[in-house]
Amino acid sequence: YTTMSHGRLLLQRLLQQREMDFLCDITVAVSDVEFRAHRNILAAFSEYFSSQTERGPGLTTLDPDKVSRFALEKLLEFAYTGHMSLSR
Repeated sequence: YTTMSHGRLLLQRLLQQREMDFLCDITVAVSDVEFRAHRNILAAFSEYFSSQTERGPGLTTLDPDKVSRFALEKLLEFAYTGHMSLSR
């Protein structure tokens, strides 16, 4: 048995968990804004986050001169949905 919707359903549920801060185990901060997420999702999505999560639990702080709050928000949206809306 194979279902093509398995991955999509899994991502939807992980996004719901993130929105409820359920099982989130990492905080990513840029400027004065913090985003909660799942370490395994970030590590699977990005080599950068994979290397950051290996440093230990807790908080990853990004340089606001290199990434904006808006950009981080959009990256997280893409990591959890596979879609990115660039309109504000």
